[in-house]
Amino acid sequence: MKKYLIAVIFITPIINCFSQKMKIGLDGGATYSSFRGSEIIDDVKSGFGRVVGLSFEYFLAPNFSLKSNLNLEQKNNSYTGVTSSISYDNEALPIRKSLQTKNKNTYDYISLATMAKYYFGPDHSFFINGGGVYAHLNKDKTTTETKEIEFVNPEPTQRSNYPLAESFNHSDYGVTLGIGKSFIINDKCGLSIEFRDNLGLSNVIEDTMKYSTTGDIKTNSVNLLLGFEMNL
Repeated sequence: MKKYLIAVIFITPIINCFSQKMKIGLDGGATYSSFRGSEIIDDVKSGFGRVVGLSFEYFLAPNFSLKSNLNLEQKNNSYTGVTSSISYDNEALPIRKSLQTKNKNTYDYISLATMAKYYFGPDHSFFINGGGVYAHLNKDKTTTETKEIEFVNPEPTQRSNYPLAESFNHSDYGVTLGIGKSFIINDKCGLSIEFRDNLGLSNVIEDTMKYSTTGDIKTNSVNLLLGFEMNL
């Protein structure tokens, strides 16, 4: 019994020492995703998605910390293409038809970011952070809407969706940079708002040469994050 009492006496201050330097949090918000690189995605439109996750922060100094985020991030884009056809009726008269197809592509990622965070300002309420991010593509989905439009002459380059929309690699990595502000609620809780940019450095599609084009395709996403933080 004495051994347990002695262990508690020694371990409790250590736990308290570390817990005073830690924060955990919940983050949520919106992300605006784009893809850059190859000309094969020149006509692809960027889109908004959602992001939600957990954060863990450990303070090395009153205004300097290490922070990790584990997020579920949705990256969206869309592509509009036209397909045309000419057929003939029983009297050999041409029947011209064009269909416009809009595809919305959704990519659901699990991402892990590890950053150094620096607080500044009179009350240390403003902050900047930066580091690396790794993302794993969990699943992707394409939603299609088709409608008939005025006839457009067929062209070889017309497509219903951009090539390789469903051929993304399952892993992506890059750098992340953010700036924001913290708001204190009380001694235990606080809020934060942050603008963060996740700049992908990995080529997420490797088969562009199949379509007689060159260039890597890389991701970029700008996040607006609202966070709830709790001191441990």
